[in-house]
Amino acid sequence: MTDNEQNSIKETLHFLAESGLVTLGLGSVKITHKGIIEYEDAILNPHDHTELFPLDTIQSVSTESKKEQIRTIQRQRSEFLDEALRLSGGNPMQPVSDSDIESARGYNHSLVERIHFFCQDAGLIQPFATGGKFTLTPAGIRQAQEDPIS
Repeated sequence: MTDNEQNSIKETLHFLAESGLVTLGLGSVKITHKGIIEYEDAILNPHDHTELFPLDTIQSVSTESKKEQIRTIQRQRSEFLDEALRLSGGNPMQPVSDSDIESARGYNHSLVERIHFFCQDAGLIQPFATGGKFTLTPAGIRQAQEDPIS
């Protein structure tokens, strides 16, 4: 990799970090909740450019396969919340376990963990105890009762 390419990558990462889409660590980059939302929206709506993703960039990566992957994870997030609502009986004080959702939905642990953190970052659930237990927030209950989450 040339020095120009390295500098271009650094500039891009710093721009994304300043925009709140990623956080930078020692040798690592983590996409933020805001970054996930922005990315999904850009891929699912490639004709609506954003300030951060120019139209030509969006259209070059927005494939039907990528759109289907995003719709699948959005559906799985909704199912996670639906199951949490069912298991809690709609009670925001009733803890729910990730492992109970894994069993009920047939999801693997890695998927449930990613959805858990997405929902936590979105303010839809809050940690209850160690070991993957959480409670639904009022916003999470409303979301589970309404449209699929994105």
